[in-house]
Amino acid sequence: LLLHQWASTRDMDFYVWDILAGFKAYRKLPVVDDGDVADDNIDMGEYLNPTSVIENTNNPLTGMDHYTKQETSKETNKNMFCGVFMGVVDDWLKEPMIQQHIRDHVQRAYQCNDRMILMLSPGTALPDAIVGDVEVVDLPTPSFAELRDVFQEMQDDIADLGYTPEEEECDVIVQNGIGMTQQEFENAVSLAIVDASAMIEAADEDAKPEIGIDHFVKTVRERKLTILKQTKILELMPPAAMSDVGGLDLLKEELDLQRDAFDKEAQDYGINPPKGFLVVGPPGSGKSLVCKATSAMLGLPAIKFDLSAVYNSLVGSSEQRMRACLEMINDMAPCLVFLDEIDKAIGTGGQGSNDSGVSSRIFGTLLSWMQDKQDKGIPVLVVASANNVEQIPPELLRKGRFDDIWSVTFPTEEERATIFRIHVEKRGHQLTDEDYKKLAKHSNRFVGAEIEAVVEAALRVDYRAKRPGVTVATLLNRLANTIPQAKAFPERIAAMAAWAEKNARPASSKPEEPDDAVEPKLAGGRSRPIRRPLRPSRAGKN
Repeated sequence: LLLHQWASTRDMDFYVWDILAGFKAYRKLPVVDDGDVADDNIDMGEYLNPTSVIENTNNPLTGMDHYTKQETSKETNKNMFCGVFMGVVDDWLKEPMIQQHIRDHVQRAYQCNDRMILMLSPGTALPDAIVGDVEVVDLPTPSFAELRDVFQEMQDDIADLGYTPEEEECDVIVQNGIGMTQQEFENAVSLAIVDASAMIEAADEDAKPEIGIDHFVKTVRERKLTILKQTKILELMPPAAMSDVGGLDLLKEELDLQRDAFDKEAQDYGINPPKGFLVVGPPGSGKSLVCKATSAMLGLPAIKFDLSAVYNSLVGSSEQRMRACLEMINDMAPCLVFLDEIDKAIGTGGQGSNDSGVSSRIFGTLLSWMQDKQDKGIPVLVVASANNVEQIPPELLRKGRFDDIWSVTFPTEEERATIFRIHVEKRGHQLTDEDYKKLAKHSNRFVGAEIEAVVEAALRVDYRAKRPGVTVATLLNRLANTIPQAKAFPERIAAMAAWAEKNARPASSKPEEPDDAVEPKLAGGRSRPIRRPLRPSRAGKN
């Protein structure tokens, strides 16, 4: 419709080609005196249905032949025309004769105003032979105002459900549809209406369900989640409460300051949207959980961006997939993007040094996007996590890429007690404060994931023994039989700690305990032998 309007305002004949019917001719839309399309009080059906179909032009090559004949005829030169080729794919563009048709049109277009427009299918790349002859135009997804108009047109159908959303509720529903195309958003709202109608019809007369904003928001989010999953690269992450994160008080304080940073009032006050932060620390220390909790605290949808899945064996495909995903993220702003284990995806030891420069180009595209979103004020918060931060190229770590680099190390005794409490009570069990203190005292240098694994293992033991709940004795026994990574890989953990001490902000205000804290006892009272990790000195010597 947009191209039809554009051609009509320029008094151009309008043709559309597709592989099913070939070329179809359409009437020009009526134009008013100021040159705009008169879209009021007209029956658009008259103009959106073709007036004629040119037979035997549905083959891509015969369609190009017909276009060229139209363009070179005297009659057509007198009446300018626009030809739109729909659903163009890679295989067609690789044909030498189709490439020649495109190049010939470009030369003729200098002498006339006729236009050839190619609508590329998703994932289609222009071959090198014509990339210099074609101007690529990316159409953004609809704005908030455009989706708001779409939702407004569906108000009558929604009212039939007995629900008339307030203005603020309409805005919330539309905001959850940002990043979807007009058709995708309209389908999502229509699906919500159909599901609500089915629920009402199936319910008893005296127990009709009340349809409200939650039903529409849930359906729109589910449809958006389906769209993201189709990329196999982007994934919508479920939020988590910040209360599920044990410790990390300094990081929580900083995030609390950014709670309203994306509001319009904050922008008017002169506050720029936060860039994001990098979290470094040993595996299992809660970096992913911090991301989920951050999205809930700031009220932003969290999108997990799997950079490793971008890579593809086809030449140029990896770079194209990367650009497509970044464009989708921009369309969904404001949002949070989580780059998990970024050191493995783009680090010097990541996707490989012998990939013909693909990793370098992917990394360059990421850096350009991060800078571009900052310059344009696109409200996207980037949260990245890394284990071996020394693998990350220094360009990503320089000042300005992230607001902060946070170090998440081993939880303190008080934080471990909180983590034990979170995992025990989340599974429906209770222990005393003294129990949690005892468990924390005997779990020195255990990270959150290891504590969770200990709780799960103890639950299985106590359930099999038919005990009413998890016991401290079982938890202590599981602790004694678990070797944490701090003792399994002491040199590696010490290197991480040394880098973080010099280059990152501590996420917790309390230091971790020394290595000679109380060790758990094995069954029978024997102490488990301890392998002391190497601890770098302040002078940098081991």
